[in-house]
Amino acid sequence: NSIFINNILFINLLTSFAEKIEKDANGSTDTTKFYRNILDQASTAKTAAIEASRSALSSNKKRTLSEDGEYNKQKTDKELAEEARASGKIVMLNDDDQIVDKRQLLSAGLNISKKKNSSYSTSSSSKDYYDSRSYNSKRFGENDKSKYYEEKRRREKQSRELEEQILKTQREKEEEESKKQEELAKKFARKADEKTISDAKARYLARQKEKKELKKLKIEEEEL
Repeated sequence: NSIFINNILFINLLTSFAEKIEKDANGSTDTTKFYRNILDQASTAKTAAIEASRSALSSNKKRTLSEDGEYNKQKTDKELAEEARASGKIVMLNDDDQIVDKRQLLSAGLNISKKKNSSYSTSSSSKDYYDSRSYNSKRFGENDKSKYYEEKRRREKQSRELEEQILKTQREKEEEESKKQEELAKKFARKADEKTISDAKARYLARQKEKKELKKLKIEEEEL
């Protein structure tokens, strides 16, 4: 390609030089014809060089596309999947090492078939790219949703366990407090019973003493 470009630049330079000389020829017929001939030859050479360059570029492009097509045809699905995964894409294989969805290769930038034309290729690649992104987004969205609900269930379980532990601790505390109150009540009841018995005994003794004193006074009065 660089050789053709250099040739075209040289021809352009030669043409510009010949045109300048033709203008400076002051109307000399022989000189004008000579440089006009040079201009015609330069123009013809330029046209031929451009056509040759286009032909060579077209031939190289076809050969590259053909080689790429043959190269990819020789690769197995497993090899294509490994290349796609190396580029950061997700490609799934079945049990027979066959690619489940060929669109995943297109989204990874791998050629799995020859392109008919550039406009069709662009439209198809864009569609496959967004289809693949939609597929991957949906798959990862489902994974995220599953992780969300799993985390939610885990938090709810922890919350229930914590609540049950708090209730259990509260019940144990209430039972212990009730037991203490019951023991205090029994203790006070025993003390009340003892005091009641003691007071009754004291009153009985006091009455007995009073009766004895009254009886003694009565006997003394009779003796008098």
